[in-house]
Amino acid sequence: MTRLIKRRKLYEQIAELIQDEIARGIIRPGEQLPSERDIMARYGGGRAAVREALFALAKMGLIVISSGERARVIEPSPQVLVQELSGAVRLFLGSDSGIRHMQEARQVLETALARRAAEVATEEDIAAIARAFEANRDAIDAKQFEETDVAFHRAIAKVGGNPIFPAISDAVGEWLIEQRRGTAQVPQAYRIAADWHARILAAIEARDPAAAAEAMSGHLVMVNRFYWQTRAAAQQQRQDERERLAALLDPTGETA
Repeated sequence: MTRLIKRRKLYEQIAELIQDEIARGIIRPGEQLPSERDIMARYGGGRAAVREALFALAKMGLIVISSGERARVIEPSPQVLVQELSGAVRLFLGSDSGIRHMQEARQVLETALARRAAEVATEEDIAAIARAFEANRDAIDAKQFEETDVAFHRAIAKVGGNPIFPAISDAVGEWLIEQRRGTAQVPQAYRIAADWHARILAAIEARDPAAAAEAMSGHLVMVNRFYWQTRAAAQQQRQDERERLAALLDPTGETA
């Protein structure tokens, strides 16, 4: 059977060549790339292909493009690396199974982070988590609750100084923002969430890894369950409304 070889676009080839030079240290973070004219002369191709290549590199988080200046190489950050996944993840979350898988992944990650925080948190770390908890506990509206909830989980993820953990925690929280907003819209629900946060904080302060993991797991089980319950209720409400409107439009008084 003949196998077709997919031809790569010129801008992809140019981007790969520049990326290779960055990876080999020929062009270092902080340094500027050659001008568009020089890139055209070095690699071939027109201005449009070069610009597409630069945009692709910027999207990968390897360079920054500023108006009127040559593109500059930057140090890739965990946030940029995680953000690269966002488009595919949002498609993945278009199905119920995708949401359930992401909820499970978040539960595994954040449970491990809570356990780790109880093991290695410094007094400064614990103070930061406590401040985040207090702000969350005292939230007066849905928007404030959402913001302080993110900050509480981020404070736990930052313990130990590994920048990958807060980047992933923030990203997963953003990808599952619908369930966080659902909780924030019901005052009783976010008070329950704050109570779970209090248990997590107490376990971390007590240097009890097992209790911290258990509290975080219980918290996220509650959050996940609440999401599916409120979603089912909203779907039922929409169905009831459709049936009510159908009955109003049915001249016989009977709906199909």
